[in-house]
Amino acid sequence: ADPRETPAGTIPLAMIPIYPKPSIALSPSRGVSLGGAVSVWCRGQHWGMRFVLNKDGRHFQTVDSDRFEAVFPISTVRREDGGNYSCSYHSRSEPFTMSYPSDPVELVVRGEGPGSAPDRWGECPLQSSAP
Repeated sequence: ADPRETPAGTIPLAMIPIYPKPSIALSPSRGVSLGGAVSVWCRGQHWGMRFVLNKDGRHFQTVDSDRFEAVFPISTVRREDGGNYSCSYHSRSEPFTMSYPSDPVELVVRGEGPGSAPDRWGECPLQSSAP
């Protein structure tokens, strides 16, 4: 095993969380249809940070922001874009000082595609599974 690799969800010893965790949201928030567009919004409490988006515990994308937030657009959603996303941020000048990770948010991809079944619950992917 490569000694530089760390298991998903762990923080390398050189990185110290000192900033509060950011908030994360999806727009639209109730899932997106296959081929549609969605944006992942990450909002921190410090200005001018580098935001990091993770999907299912792995690095997905990085954005430098001059504001308190960053937007990660996904313009044509594929089935494999579904999953759990979280974000964090760190100083551009001090990359080893970072935030705690956000709570995860789940991107639900709706619609028919190869190997999928019809969406049983209609528009809201968070409805109870009780009949």
